[in-house]
Amino acid sequence: MPNDMNYSPDTALVLSRVGVRADNGRNRREFALEDVSLSVAKGEFVSIVDPSGIGTSTLMRVILGLMPPARGDIMRGFETPAMVPRDHALFPWLTVLENVAFGLQMKDVPQETREHVAREKLAEVNLEHIEQRYPAVLSREERQRVSLARALTLAPDLLIMDEPFSGLDTIAAAALKADLLRIWRSHSMTILMTNSLIPEAVELSDRVVLMEAHPGRIATTLTINLPRPRDPRSPAFFREVDRLTNAIRRIS
Repeated sequence: MPNDMNYSPDTALVLSRVGVRADNGRNRREFALEDVSLSVAKGEFVSIVDPSGIGTSTLMRVILGLMPPARGDIMRGFETPAMVPRDHALFPWLTVLENVAFGLQMKDVPQETREHVAREKLAEVNLEHIEQRYPAVLSREERQRVSLARALTLAPDLLIMDEPFSGLDTIAAAALKADLLRIWRSHSMTILMTNSLIPEAVELSDRVVLMEAHPGRIATTLTINLPRPRDPRSPAFFREVDRLTNAIRRIS
């Protein structure tokens, strides 16, 4: 357990001075992440903004245990992580229902049970009417929702989302944000979201972590001081957007 950061049973994740080496493409291994320290409380919604996009991808792999750190300590206070990837990662030869049930199938859950859970999660993301369709005929928003439903079947206590609103139009993004907040509240899970859209980060997050590149490190962390539910048309909301924008400009 890290000895230089606060930890309690209410802590979902602690990174203490984590460094990660990666191949730079020139036959040398350099630090992709360096001296990264971060503490996340259980049930917190945290957005991570990285202008380069490189550091966040590496950071998420480290958190999930897919990449070992070269230095530093990691305390994982979560039991069941799940991820909604940027590219959705749906299997084109499977129906929506089969895609959502896939994670449970890998855990050898009986077919009747996994299909029941998959249908429950499809209803939770408002897609119960398309369970027999294939990914090729889905809109980008629908594919994102299917990927979210698949993650929810695992009953995660930590949900990682990689740019969930990328490529969505304003109406689709607004609908997904509303449903995501509803799901977050109802499941009391911790959410880590990589995001390059500042208004979305302000609207959703308890805190926003800003990263700088080469190597990736945390530049600053900002608490969003707005009560929920948040009105994205209010003067206070615009002030928070400006505050976050100015902080990003200072590190870019």
